[in-house]
Parts: sequence; structure tokens; C-alpha cells
Amino acid sequence: MTHCFKAYPGGLMHRWGRPVPEAWAAAERGVRFDLGHGQGSFCFTAARQALAARFPLHSISTDLHQGNVKGPVFTLARTMAKFLHLGLSLPEVVRLVTLGPAAAIGRAEEFGTLRPGACADITVFRVLDGPVEYVDSEGASERGTVDLAAVHTMRAGKLVGTAS
Repeated sequence: MTHCFKAYPGGLMHRWGRPVPEAWAAAERGVRFDLGHGQGSFCFTAARQALAARFPLHSISTDLHQGNVKGPVFTLARTMAKFLHLGLSLPEVVRLVTLGPAAAIGRAEEFGTLRPGACADITVFRVLDGPVEYVDSEGASERGTVDLAAVHTMRAGKLVGTAS
């Protein structure tokens, strides 16, 4: 299920800050939960509540398109930084944008890995320290101290992008 940290009403969280029973039941059945930030599907409050309740998040994605590339999503790197801001570790955030999506499509052995013989789809990020403003889909903004920026991108072992 994507768009899982949407604000109340319509999201997985009750107005009093706990996941709805149906969401827990779905998680117990093996339903995987993906962020899918988008224009209307990521709320800081809902994310904090879900993380505090230890509700499973299996993958982080952007649902990036023309309508949200200038905000609130901006980039996958900024979406990742929002989860660093929320207290996840860098290795956990990287796992959620690599192995998480690969597992969701049943291809974790092929994608989202750096093991020998794998495809070598790689993005190198730079961790940037300093003030940054994060914005959620509800228009709420928070000040933080860490951002990420893509530096190099490789597809199948070939350099296809370098940041200027």
C-alpha cells in the first residue's frame, strides 16, 4: 500500500494518533507499506505517530511528478532527508529506498544490492550539513540540519549522471 503516511482523515492513523486496526491487520497479513510522498500523501505528524507506534514502513518512494517536483517532494534525496530528520539512520533510509522496493516486487536478489554480479545501479549521495527546510504535503514546514544531494548515478555499471 502506497501513500501510507497521509494525514487524517484518509490515512492510516486515527485522529488520536494511533494506526487504525485495519492497517495493523493488513500488516499482519503481509501487506507492505510504502511512503509514496506525492502531493498529498506525506504528513510529518502521521509519520511521527506511525514510527512511534512501530508501524512498519517497508519502502520510501516519492511519487514524483510535474505537480510536486517544485514542492513538497522536490527529489528522492530530499524525501530521504526528511526521514533522517524524523530520526531514522542513514543505513535504514538507504535500505528503505533500495532493498525495500526491490523486495516489494520480488526482485531483492537482483535489485537494491551491491553483491558481486548484481546490475550495479548506484547513486552516490553527499550528506550536507546545515539549515534546511522540509515541507510535507499538508504545507507544514520544519527546520532541520541535514540534506542529501545526488552526486553520481550509474545504470548497469555505466555513469549516466553527474551533479554539477
